[in-house]
Amino acid sequence: MKVPPAINTDYPTTLPLPTVPAGLLMKLPTLPEELEYRFLGRHLILRDIKANLIVDFIPDAVPAIAAKAAGREHPRGR
Repeated sequence: MKVPPAINTDYPTTLPLPTVPAGLLMKLPTLPEELEYRFLGRHLILRDIKANLIVDFIPDAVPAIAAKAAGREHPRGR
């Protein structure tokens, strides 16, 4: 995904919801149960589970090489 996600928009329902590795989760702040960390391409997003809403994100949180190796680059380059 080359264009960063937008805050207060729906998480694309046509895309998978890649989880964040446990080692990284342990280093991130604990979230309320209605929120979760997920990856969207190379971006780390904060997602409202019930609303399927992108609450916040860190653009390019995963280096391009690591994202491609992990299959996190969107196949269409978006």
